[in-house]
Amino acid sequence: MLSLSFSAHANAQTPAIHDFYAVNMSLVKGESTPIYWYSQDAAYARVYGFGKELNPLERRLNGGMMVAPTFSTTYELKLFNQRNEQVAYRMFTIIVTDSEPVVEVKKFHLDAVQKVPGQAMRFEYEVTGFKELSITDTVTGQTYNHLNFCCSIDVYPTVSTVFALRIIDRQGQLTQYYQSVDVYLPPPPARIDYFSASQTDIFAGASVTLSWKAAGSWQAVSLIDRTTGRVYNQLAGEGQLTVAPSVPTVYALQIQGSDGQILSSELLVRVTPAPMPPSIDQFQSSRTEINAGESISLFWKSHGSIASVKILDKTSGQIYSGLPTEGQLAVTPTRSTLYTLQLVGTNGQVTTFDILIQVNDPRPASIEYFVASTLEVNPGEPVTLYWKTQAAMDAALLVDQNAATADFSIPFGTGSVQVYPAKTSLYTLKVLSPNGQIVEASLSIRVRPVAPEATPQAPQPQDVPAAVCSALVSASAAASSRGSGASASASVVANCGRSFASSSASASAVGGFASASASSSSWIRW
Repeated sequence: MLSLSFSAHANAQTPAIHDFYAVNMSLVKGESTPIYWYSQDAAYARVYGFGKELNPLERRLNGGMMVAPTFSTTYELKLFNQRNEQVAYRMFTIIVTDSEPVVEVKKFHLDAVQKVPGQAMRFEYEVTGFKELSITDTVTGQTYNHLNFCCSIDVYPTVSTVFALRIIDRQGQLTQYYQSVDVYLPPPPARIDYFSASQTDIFAGASVTLSWKAAGSWQAVSLIDRTTGRVYNQLAGEGQLTVAPSVPTVYALQIQGSDGQILSSELLVRVTPAPMPPSIDQFQSSRTEINAGESISLFWKSHGSIASVKILDKTSGQIYSGLPTEGQLAVTPTRSTLYTLQLVGTNGQVTTFDILIQVNDPRPASIEYFVASTLEVNPGEPVTLYWKTQAAMDAALLVDQNAATADFSIPFGTGSVQVYPAKTSLYTLKVLSPNGQIVEASLSIRVRPVAPEATPQAPQPQDVPAAVCSALVSASAAASSRGSGASASASVVANCGRSFASSSASASAVGGFASASASSSSWIRW
């Protein structure tokens, strides 16, 4: 007996036969060949041939021996554990002929030529007359050695490759046969990335936009209205669809994958009856014409789905908010005023109604003062005009009594404006009284002529403190109201604060003051 030993390749956790083969798998009668085996993690190994055990005395896990079969013989290797239970098995057959055998490939094919990575493929083969037989993956280099003359072997290619059946005959000549395998990545499965609605709670009559995206390998997309049964077919993989359900509705997105699998996702759109629009039943006033200082009551009544109730004073800009849908409000307008009742519905709809209250005010307007920062300037220098009025409904500023220059943007209470006269100009402030009268006051700004040559300037008057200015202006106005005509301090007032010159109410009064004049004639836009 030929005895050989091998070093272990690895420490296996279970009994295993790593190899069991004959050096020459085809013999002529009378020839012999060594056979070898390598195994581990078993109690002992038995080798069988001719129907009997060949190593009863030495049952080592690794070993070898010479055999000389006189006919085709199958050799078996069996591993046993400590309980004498068989735990592993392998076999091969040596073909014995009377004359020199000839290599013959009777079968060599795969059960498939296309697989996904790692999927098992089975080679079926049958070869006779060889010394050594193996199959090699020509891409990875993995080789399945010491094959029996038949029958099958499983391989697990991860990439497209070509398998070679390698046959070495008794003379050592190599013959190869090839079989290609196409390993492809399977398409990704179909999936639904998202399916959503722009709103999931709406009022009847409103619309909703459904959005979706299908990914992976899909072949059909459809949308189903579960309430009506309507089906939207042949949809794009990514898209939108606008719907207007009148009742609560479940929408189902269905994706059919390339593998025939059906994926589905559903969402519910809740629908509530449309709210009643806001409606004004009543909006009136206790009186529509009053005298200044009197109060009135506004009454209103409304119905519908109302989110807010407001009354707007269109004249003063005041807003009365947070009002009930039915009620009353006391107001005291100081001038003619347009009141607007505004309803905002829960659906955002706005409804309004107006009432005009006419306010009669017999009081005439008055101009308390109309003054300038200076009464004399060089061409293009700035001058600031100041004024204060009482009970004015409107105001305008004119230059040289030219209606085309009327500036209606000025405030008609207390205000100021800066002007840049290029020549001596008369500035007139006109205000409109509630009774329709027009009150006006004027002052003249002298513009010095441009001197051909520079000449020494006369000494300027000393500045007068602002408190004195104010007192002088008041005194001058009081004098004008008494009709005294002139103020004892007119020369000082004319240069008050060196720059605070004043006009009064009389076009001919000393110190540039003029008495206010009133008329009921229509002028400009009044």
